[in-house]
Amino acid sequence: MWPVSLSTKNVQSLASKPYVVGPKPEPKPSGPRFLLYIDSSGDIFLENMTQHIFLVDEDHAIKIETSDGRPITDTVLDGIITREKSINDASSCNGKETTRKLTFVILDAIRCNGNDLTGLNILERIAFVREEILIPSCAGVKKNEAFDLDIVKYEEAYQTENYLSDEYAQRFKYPFRSLMFCPRAKGYKCGTNYDVFQWQEKDIQECSFRLKIPKGIKDLKIAELHAGGPNLSEIKYDTIRLTEEIKTLDGCIIDCRYFEHQWIFIKQRHTTAIIPMEGAQLWRKWQRLKNPFLVIFS
Repeated sequence: MWPVSLSTKNVQSLASKPYVVGPKPEPKPSGPRFLLYIDSSGDIFLENMTQHIFLVDEDHAIKIETSDGRPITDTVLDGIITREKSINDASSCNGKETTRKLTFVILDAIRCNGNDLTGLNILERIAFVREEILIPSCAGVKKNEAFDLDIVKYEEAYQTENYLSDEYAQRFKYPFRSLMFCPRAKGYKCGTNYDVFQWQEKDIQECSFRLKIPKGIKDLKIAELHAGGPNLSEIKYDTIRLTEEIKTLDGCIIDCRYFEHQWIFIKQRHTTAIIPMEGAQLWRKWQRLKNPFLVIFS
């Protein structure tokens, strides 16, 4: 499930029906969002945003069992791999910071131990996973496991201000700079969910394109930016000034920012997107650029 950015165009939706809000941990130091699968045999897999699937080897797999000792199977969890924040005197020794263990923080769930959760609302899904997986997992003995498990707690949307306080930011175990708003009464929806909003502090909207440099043109001044189209096709979306910096990136995926009526090259994208953003996704980001919803942490 993919949220849309919170903007002045949709913020009124938060008052139109009951919403809950939860912090979305930052993927630090470089861990992205993953789907965690547990198949019928109990093997654990992680799928990243580029649909690369990794098997967690048996020697380091998490021991996920029910309270009566039966292995959890047939499960799909949505979350982020991150690390706990460093705390000066607790995480350092002789002035050197220790490396904290990775944690898979569960943001949502699709299935849990053979139960389809898509018909439940977000609070019911989180409660089911907490009871079925988190509580028994915390009670178990952890040894050589690749990462720990944790789960986000959602509160009523009117309590959003609490998340923006220095006190909460210091108390929360993980670094975070964004909030997720989910409708209280709706189930899970695959793909883009226009009822789920994400707000990110000082959000800088970058868009991913495939750079195409036309051939056979003398003294070329501009290159083409291509976006994802229907049926996995790619179509020309806009142009960008051809600089020395991007002349060697023909065919590559690049991140750009729109500034003063033109696209500015930011960086080449190596590790995530292998295809450019779809036109609809670019349009949503464009709307966010024009109608930002700004709140600054105190």
